Amino acid sequence: MRCTPLFRYTLIQRRIDGTINFNRRWSEYQHGFGNPYGEQWLGNDLIHLLTKQVDGAKEHYKLTIGEFTGNAGDSFAYHNKMAFSTEDMDNDLHERHCAAENKAGWWYNSCFYSQLNGIYHTAWYSQSQSNYPDGIVWFTLKDNEFYSLRKVEMKLKPNKSAG
Repeated sequence: MRCTPLFRYTLIQRRIDGTINFNRRWSEYQHGFGNPYGEQWLGNDLIHLLTKQVDGAKEHYKLTIGEFTGNAGDSFAYHNKMAFSTEDMDNDLHERHCAAENKAGWWYNSCFYSQLNGIYHTAWYSQSQSNYPDGIVWFTLKDNEFYSLRKVEMKLKPNKSAG
């Protein structure tokens, strides 16, 4: 008898209504925050333990991205090999501090094409509302950094070749 796993994916991030502020400090992103039934970040320590795609705390949770599949365009590849940054830990490549300006922890390059931990805006917002594009962004979906997604989830999928 072969057992089918009950859960096929591990949820590491969810944004659904803006009830949780994702502009957090390094230690909060490290250990996780939020509500497992609502908005949440699982925690960089656990993401590191669950996957070989994110280095540990010593390496600032540097991200290694595999092949993209999907129909929203690949806004994540730009962040490949980037360390995680928060308002109190600037690890991006930009002369300015992307996490502080964009009000979210993320694997910023210089600065982003995706930012799923940004401020919860509802759809389009303007520069009069924010000096920098600080919403929940997947740039290739709308080709605009001032369009904020209303709902997003990041999930880990088990590797079929493992075990």
